[in-house]
Amino acid sequence: MRRSIIILIVLIVVAGLGYIVWWYFQPAVFTPPPEPNPVVDGSLGQSVAPLSPRQIFDYWINAQGGIHYVALTGQIYKLDARGNETELAPQTIADLDSARASFDGAALVVAFGAGPNKTFSLFRVADAAWQPLGEGVTAAAWDPERPRLAYFKDTGLVSILYLLDLANGRTTEVIKLAQKDLGLEWVAPEEIYLTQKPSARFAGSLWSVNLRTKTLRTVIREELGLMVSWGDAGGLGLKSTTAGRNISLSFINNNNQPLRPVRLPPTLPSKCVFHGEIIYCAVPNGIPQNALLPDDYLKNKIYFSDTFVSWDTATGTLAVIPINQSAPVDAERLIKYQSKLFFINRYDRKLYSISL
Repeated sequence: MRRSIIILIVLIVVAGLGYIVWWYFQPAVFTPPPEPNPVVDGSLGQSVAPLSPRQIFDYWINAQGGIHYVALTGQIYKLDARGNETELAPQTIADLDSARASFDGAALVVAFGAGPNKTFSLFRVADAAWQPLGEGVTAAAWDPERPRLAYFKDTGLVSILYLLDLANGRTTEVIKLAQKDLGLEWVAPEEIYLTQKPSARFAGSLWSVNLRTKTLRTVIREELGLMVSWGDAGGLGLKSTTAGRNISLSFINNNNQPLRPVRLPPTLPSKCVFHGEIIYCAVPNGIPQNALLPDDYLKNKIYFSDTFVSWDTATGTLAVIPINQSAPVDAERLIKYQSKLFFINRYDRKLYSISL
């Protein structure tokens, strides 16, 4: 009898430990919330309203200040100063994955599909022409100063980094790597960053390829939840990592050396943008305690209600940008252009701007 009781107790303990382990590693499941009702105070500042009623996937602003965007269904539009739309590309695109414009806004690289079916194509704004990049392309990024595109192509054995010069149509090989599934960020003229998908469950790294010497160096090595937003031609970065289930922010140089304490409240670098020495951010007013960041946010399992702030990295001044919110804002894809800050609201996928 006593032996049976002991065995029963052991089974209960083992079952309890098994449940705890299962619960800890189980991804958080959130239902996208209905739009919350923020406190509205007319004294808070300017009102915000969408620039267009259309839901968009992504947008860009060209060198002349023209606003262009890709609709959720794939069509491409231009928006004039009066809010009138001109359709540039009427075809629909299913399963959009990414859309990024060149430095001058004259071209766009669009990725759609998933896994082995992912396809990358170039879109030229001037003649509304599409150009497929070919099979096996897994990532792409634009030169920040010239009409050049870097892209990875998976041959099955290695990943090859190529440069495509749109001015003359020439393609050159840069480097071959055994590692696959890498992302690209081209933030400095002669240096391309190789990234990994951020996750709190994965220690990610970041490498740099020097285009002149064709050499590889490690910038950041194996940090949980690694995300970086770069400014100053890749020389300065706002980095977030995960400590447990909390986000930690660092202001770093391109050797991952901390430069000064960060005064920003907890947020993700994807909700920030550099402009000179100032970083503009959308900062969540609250983060669920059981949220797994950045995973749950990137998978649209949680939504925030944001406050806009600016942090002067030279003086340390942190300032709130007051807005009068009649609807909640969860901002991403921030772009600072002239005296305005543009962003997409994740709640309705529409484009907004606020004056600074």
